[in-house]
Amino acid sequence: MPNAFFGIGALAIPQVVIQFGLGSVYYLARRFSGSLVPAMILHRLWDFSTFSSNVPYAGLAAPFIGAAAVIVVVVILCRDKRRA
Repeated sequence: MPNAFFGIGALAIPQVVIQFGLGSVYYLARRFSGSLVPAMILHRLWDFSTFSSNVPYAGLAAPFIGAAAVIVVVVILCRDKRRA
């Protein structure tokens, strides 16, 4: 949230929501896999899509990575529901 006061203003709100969602995905990947590696891989993919956005067309990967993260969450939650 410091970006709201010292940086990008109101655009910090969606940034916080996105980061909260990604953090939740990473936590679920860690919790249900029993390993930190899946969360690290997802984080690396997200960073790649973010930092390569200056390269033409490389930023197009972000929506696919976001969709992959949602799919990971759905799969993990379905597996957890079956276990219970």
